[in-house]
Amino acid sequence: MLLTATEKRFSAILVLQNKQKKHHQGSFLYEVYDKAIDLALNPQRQVNDFFTRNLFRDAKRTLKRQNEAIPSFVDLSPDNSIYTEESMAIDSYTALDALIYHDFQASINRLCPTIHPLAEQVLRGLIDDLSCNDLAKTLGVSESLVKKIRVNLRKSICKIIMN
Repeated sequence: MLLTATEKRFSAILVLQNKQKKHHQGSFLYEVYDKAIDLALNPQRQVNDFFTRNLFRDAKRTLKRQNEAIPSFVDLSPDNSIYTEESMAIDSYTALDALIYHDFQASINRLCPTIHPLAEQVLRGLIDDLSCNDLAKTLGVSESLVKKIRVNLRKSICKIIMN
């Protein structure tokens, strides 16, 4: 008895789901199987004798291409963020990581003006590992003001992280 295209499609999805269960969520192979399942659900995709193998191969290629397009260094500076390429290095970068970083960045960008008008420059100096004295000279303010802003930034960032 030959299977219909719909039966082959659902059989492939079951095989892929069973293989996906053997991997940890967030791992590359887990994501490959997840993408392959998405591809299998596309009703326009041609079903043949090598359907499952082709789904896995295509999903793997797609994810590799997407991962190659993502830089190993996060550069969020085009949208006037406080981060630079040198400030954050990431070994593996997923869509969830991007969402978390953009959300964190937006939270900090909203936070800085509420602390002090110089908070963004002080945070940039903190990231660049400048001493309070050097940063105070650069900004033309007292060292005690820079220390006060740093303390407030640390407390506020800790609150963001803990929420």
